[in-house]
Amino acid sequence: MQVVQILEASLLGLRSAALRLRHRHTPLQFLVIPMVHMANAGFYREVTRLLRKADIVVVEGIRGTSAAGLALTSTYRVLRLRHIELVYDSVPYKTLGKPLITPDLTADEFRHEWRTIPIWMRAVIWPVMLGFTVTRMLTPRRRLLRKLIDDELNDMPSDLDEALAEHPLGRALTVERDRRLVEALGTLHEEHSQESITVAVVYGAAHVPAIVEYLADRGYFVRTADWLTVIVPPTLSPAGVPA
Repeated sequence: MQVVQILEASLLGLRSAALRLRHRHTPLQFLVIPMVHMANAGFYREVTRLLRKADIVVVEGIRGTSAAGLALTSTYRVLRLRHIELVYDSVPYKTLGKPLITPDLTADEFRHEWRTIPIWMRAVIWPVMLGFTVTRMLTPRRRLLRKLIDDELNDMPSDLDEALAEHPLGRALTVERDRRLVEALGTLHEEHSQESITVAVVYGAAHVPAIVEYLADRGYFVRTADWLTVIVPPTLSPAGVPA
């Protein structure tokens, strides 16, 4: 199994490695871009620039609107209230002019998985999310941003993640989503391996090891990487110099 570095943290902040995987005998290449929950706006501009050069884009994201799904991501909205300069994924996927493949769950499927959790468990999850949000409101800004960087780098589970890990919803958000993703990549390999095109895969960093392992089994290995700045610490200006 090929070991690659996906995220890197330093005094300059957090960076993400956009990995280019190529096969020795076929022209198709995959560009795997590890995404994070929130980032500086410049990160998404760089991702957009890379995607405009790709031919096909595979995108993460539950399709449709799910109240439960919105609730599970709402804890990130509190960062706006803390005046931390991070934004949600702002890549204009639908206007890139590229074929989009979305192998992720639909909102209906997400709702189905959510309803398989016993009512008493769902009742426990809501207070966990509330406590998670309150903690983010009370943590000093600089410490909060450093924790966000550390959590992304180490793929450390939040209290909410831990609460869901053993439940059907947690399994749906990991095993099933990875299965659908690699199945889509396998289809692309079968249909386009003889074409000189680039397939960009835009998925959360936690999914990247499964992607790299699956593609390696089919002869695709990381040849180069472009480092993208994800988060600049508050002690630095956007240019990366002391503020």
